[in-house]
Amino acid sequence: MGEAKQAVVYLEKTLGILIEVYGQKHPNIATTYNNLGMAYQDLGEVNQAIEYYEKALGIDMEVYGEKHPNVATRYNNLGMAYQELGDAKLAIEYYEKALEIDMEVYGEKHSNVARDYNNLGSEYWNLGEAKQAIEYYEKALGILIEVYGQKHPNIAKVYNNLGHAYQALGDENTANQWFNKASEISGA
Repeated sequence: MGEAKQAVVYLEKTLGILIEVYGQKHPNIATTYNNLGMAYQDLGEVNQAIEYYEKALGIDMEVYGEKHPNVATRYNNLGMAYQELGDAKLAIEYYEKALEIDMEVYGEKHSNVARDYNNLGSEYWNLGEAKQAIEYYEKALGILIEVYGQKHPNIAKVYNNLGHAYQALGDENTANQWFNKASEISGA
């Protein structure tokens, strides 16, 4: 609802209660740290968000081990935070870690794997490496079509991303084809 400041207040109260009830190393504590990270990232306080994501990651790794979906989610969130800070090397590193776990846990045809490919594509696009971005976007698209069918909002996002990547390569015709496909789904 766009009330990140209020979310922080409630999440910090929740965190205090959860620590009192469960102690420091519990999955609910990790989830709350992660949610605090998201709220701080929404507020533009990315370094604070990273601190919370790292706390969540530490607990989840201790509780679940290194190959768990929650660990992949924390890596993905760290990747998004570092992407926002403009640190491509760290963003890619975290996205690749998330992808490795998600592929091991879910296999190649899962929406989380598609999310990881899309995020890697976005980071390569940010680096000006449109061809590399297209490779990742196409992998994401193939999975999403298989998982959701042809008319899902996540597919529209990837179509849009492909449009921007082709536009960056100067291929306006192909870019427009992707943008049109995105518009057909989103109804714009």
